[in-house]
Amino acid sequence: MSLAIANRYATALAEALSGDKADTTPQAALDQLRDFQGTIASAPELKTLFSAPSVDVESKKRLAEKIGERIGFSKSVRNLVFVLLDNRRITLLPELITAFELW
Repeated sequence: MSLAIANRYATALAEALSGDKADTTPQAALDQLRDFQGTIASAPELKTLFSAPSVDVESKKRLAEKIGERIGFSKSVRNLVFVLLDNRRITLLPELITAFELW
């Protein structure tokens, strides 16, 4: 089930990046997502914070924004991460990356 959900997010990102108004390339978006996932994976406290239901979404978004500034998030990738946070699906990021790689 989680792979199917991750695939939907990957499809939405691929579609957003295929239009004339795409703000980045699919490869750059993939690199940004990998960097973000790597940052989270390398710091257990970040992984805990992003997956904790007791931490409000706005705090998670502020933290993601700071990490994204360092990584160089495109608007599309930032928006995707925010949607994942809004929907409490950030834990699907590794599966989403795998699905997006297949595009």
